[in-house]
Order: sequence, then structure tokens, then C-alpha cells
Amino acid sequence: MSSPAAAKVSPGQEESSIPSTLAGVCLAAIARHDKPDAVSERRDGQWVSISAADFVRRVRHIALGLADLGIRAKDRVALISENRPEWSIADLAILSLGAVTVPIYTTQSVEQIQFILEDSGTRALMISGGRVLKHARPGFAGVQKLEHLVIFDSKAAAGLDRATPLESVEARGAAIELADHGQDGSKIAEVDLVLACRGRTASDTDALQAYCTTGAGEHIDLVRKMRTVLETYMRVTYRANFDDDVALLDSMTNTPHGKLPYGPTGAGDDWVRIGPLETVMDGDLLTATAYLRTPWGIGPTYEIAEPSYRGDIKQDPYLLPQVFCEAVQRGWQLSAHCVGDAAMDFLVNSYEQVNFKTNITSRRFAISASTFQAPQNWDRWQKLGLVADMQPAWLFRDGLAFRKPSAKSV
Repeated sequence: MSSPAAAKVSPGQEESSIPSTLAGVCLAAIARHDKPDAVSERRDGQWVSISAADFVRRVRHIALGLADLGIRAKDRVALISENRPEWSIADLAILSLGAVTVPIYTTQSVEQIQFILEDSGTRALMISGGRVLKHARPGFAGVQKLEHLVIFDSKAAAGLDRATPLESVEARGAAIELADHGQDGSKIAEVDLVLACRGRTASDTDALQAYCTTGAGEHIDLVRKMRTVLETYMRVTYRANFDDDVALLDSMTNTPHGKLPYGPTGAGDDWVRIGPLETVMDGDLLTATAYLRTPWGIGPTYEIAEPSYRGDIKQDPYLLPQVFCEAVQRGWQLSAHCVGDAAMDFLVNSYEQVNFKTNITSRRFAISASTFQAPQNWDRWQKLGLVADMQPAWLFRDGLAFRKPSAKSV
């Protein structure tokens, strides 16, 4: 038996902090009141309580775990369970994804269960176990479009086709959250996954994804709005390609209408804090677009036919020092995606010119994906106080390809 603790919404709550989704309303209220017994259940003759923090955390982890299974906004997820905390937690996790809960009573017949699952186009079924699972099994066993079974009781999942224990889904979600929260900058490819678990509207989703890919500064307002309703748990990297107009830096550093500033680095709080300004210097390893001092080499591995091909440089090396100086004057910490040694030459040259005007040795400017580097640049990094992430895992994974003639220069 479960009993959600009563919670009252403050009548003075500002309109801007009111969540825009049903799941957001529930989770914000639970988190705001922060009760030690937000939900309780009778277990082995005793009352066992789940705190508000644990309840919200479990919803978040299960939502992330469902997203990892491939569940997306507007997908149908059926839910069959007796009255227990996992029912409420699973329901809010489904809604937080923007998915649709398909509720099925435990007392409905096998034929009704099968019809509801097939008619709704349900992709996943979340079900408790025991007698409920035994009763419903003939109803879902023949549903071809049903891809996943998430079983609340772990032992009941053993030997069941398409079945995953709820605790495994939750553990996977916790691991995803830890990986995302523990890294400097956001994995842009995973932003849509993390965002999906916040129950945003389609327009809000598009807006934040546009911010992530284009760096449109006004969408930082959206991230901050999500923070006020406890719907954000991500980091976003601002990547920019600069033209000769450094006025873009002002639009990134300041906001119109007297709002909180968009920058520079460090602006914000523990929920939403602006990080470094990251510049993409060259391409990458997997597509042979990193900018190297020597040619990549012709051959079939990367289908390179031009003997002099050295990769792609994405920034104007003569404009870069000017832009960096302007950014440092506005208080920005700098970071750069820079894989190849030739691209690194341009980047470090620019950092050295900035350091000539403004000491940056204590600012911890960063370099990411610095895989192919000449040893003489390491001393230059140390003198400038740079932090480098060399990502050796890529060399470990793809090292054999570099031994082929097409990559002999590498």
C-alpha cells in the first residue's frame, strides 16, 4: 500500500516558477516540501518510507533508463501494477520523458489487456510481478509490437522474453546521469536524451537543441527557466565560429532587458553556471579531418586521394588572437577542440599572444581531444597553464587503422 504525503503549493509562488508539465508539477511540489516520508508502503509488517529526494532521484534515473531503451516522446508505455510506490515513480518517469502512460487495471481480463496493448501501439510494458504478472502474461505474450517488459520484481523477470528488471533500468539511468554530470561540458549527441527526461514541449525542445548546436545565446533563458522548476540536470557547451565582428562576444556576455547575464564564464549558480567559451579548431580523428603538420597519406582507409591533404582548419589563425583577447577582456575562460598538431600550433600561438597582453597562466584554459600532438607543444602548454584532454581511448580503439599505409603519416 502506498500513500503520497500531502503537499500544499504556496499561494505566493511566482508564475515563472510554475512547471509547464504535469510531471513537473508533481516533482516540483515533492522536491519543494522535501518530506522524509513523501511516499510510504507496508513491507513485511512495517511501514517503510521513501524520502522526497529519493523519490525524485528514482523518477529521474528510471526516465533516463527508459530513454536508454529507446523510449521517446509520444511513445506509449503501458503500466500494470497494484498500489505501490513503483507505480507512482514509473508513471512520473514515463510522463517526464514526454511519453504517454497507458494505464491497465490489474483486474482487467487477458483479452482486454491484449486489445489495449495492440490498439495503443505500446512499445514497453511496466508491470509489477507475482500474481499480476502471471495473470497478464497471456495477454501480452503475443503482442508483436511490444519491445520491452520492465518488471518491478527482479526475480520475476528471470527467463522472461524481452524482460528487464526495473532495478536494472534504474541503475542504467543512474550511470548515465553520473557520466553526464561528471564531465566538463555536455556530450552534445546526448543532449536530446537528457532533455527528453525533462518533459519539455516540442517548441522548448527545439529551442534548446538549437542553442546546443548554434550557440544562440537567448536560449540560455530557457535553461534557466528549466532550473527554476527543477527540470534541468545537464551541462551545455557553447561552441562558436567567429566572423570578423567580435560584437558577437557582447551579445554572448550580456542580456537584453536587464536579465541575468549570459556570461562570462562562472556566471550563474550550482544549477546553471556558464562554462568556457569553446572554439572548434579542426576536424576529428574518425573522419580524417584533424589538421596535421604532415599529410594524412593516400589510401582506402579514409578514401584520401590527394597526397598533400592535411585535414581541415576551421578557424582563421590570424583572426583568432584578436577574438581571444576580446573574450579574455570580457572575463571568458577559453577552451578549444583541437585534434591535430598543426591546428595546435595555431591555437597555442593565439594563447601566447593573449598571454602577452593578459596573464592567463592561472585561468586553466583548456584543450579537448588533443590526440595528435607534437612533443614540443607540451612545454608550451605547461608554461601557459593549459589543461589538455588527450582522449587516448580513441588511439586505443582505432590504433590498428593507423598502421595501414593510408595513415602512415599519423
